[in-house]
Amino acid sequence: YSSDILHMGSKVRITLASVLPLPDLHHFSIECSKIEPDRLALTSGENYGLKGKGFLTILKTTPHIHTIKQLQWNDALFDVTWSEQSNNIVTTVSGDGSFQVWDISQESSVPKFVI
Repeated sequence: YSSDILHMGSKVRITLASVLPLPDLHHFSIECSKIEPDRLALTSGENYGLKGKGFLTILKTTPHIHTIKQLQWNDALFDVTWSEQSNNIVTTVSGDGSFQVWDISQESSVPKFVI
């Protein structure tokens, strides 16, 4: 997965496969936190999103890219956005047609809300 993103005020091209070991996953969307720009949210799915589980991976880019948290859903996750009010709230949409609201500060690995 390769994408141009706005990171700390600069446009940066990021290639996740070269810096982050996420084997057997296909990545669909990545977004920087609006509040803490060195945090990224990445959505992925198994088998190109056609069959299998989906994952929300929270990354930190300083001092190097590393995983903070990885959450799992029963279908591929295709899009992601951060809350503009809280740095711990992330929303995703999945192949099963649902919309998930995650609180990444919680120990729970299930979404706070599912619509």
